This record gives sequence, C-alpha cells and structure tokens, in this order.
Amino acid sequence: MNVSLTPQLQGFVEAKVKSGRYQSSSEVVRESLRLMEQRDQANAAALVEVRRKVAVGLDQARRGELRDGEDVIARVHDRLAGCRNRRKAS
Repeated sequence: MNVSLTPQLQGFVEAKVKSGRYQSSSEVVRESLRLMEQRDQANAAALVEVRRKVAVGLDQARRGELRDGEDVIARVHDRLAGCRNRRKAS
C-alpha cells in the first residue's frame, strides 16, 4: 500500500517519529488508524444512544406524557443556579 500525505501531515508524522515515541512512520499511521477506529465506534455507540432516547421520547409523546418546554427550561435554570450557589458557598 502506498499512501500520499500533504506536506503538513508528512511533517506531523516525521515529528512524531523524531519525538522518539514511534519507531517509524508506519507506527504513527497504525496508531492513527486505531484511534480513528475507536472514535468511529464511540460515535456509533453515541448515535445508538441518541436514537434510543428519541424513541423513548416519541413513545412518551404518543402516550400524552409530554412536559411543558417552559417548565423544563425553568427547572434547568433552577438547577444551574443551585450549582452556582453551592460553588460560591464552598
């Protein structure tokens, strides 16, 4: 496999090798790909969780269990104010 890099990325890879943490450019690329794979898996898991929460919300809406948006926002503001007050008291 042959990979072409922009001059900026080539410099980045070379700097990583020069730092001594990696023995070769291939190690840098392999580590980069592992991190990309981990990020993709984390993003996929987060998407599944968001979809699950949306499904729960839609089910609640169908059952008529909706909350007033203004009430929810007021509660969030109250919680934030409480957190700020506790930090100031500490």
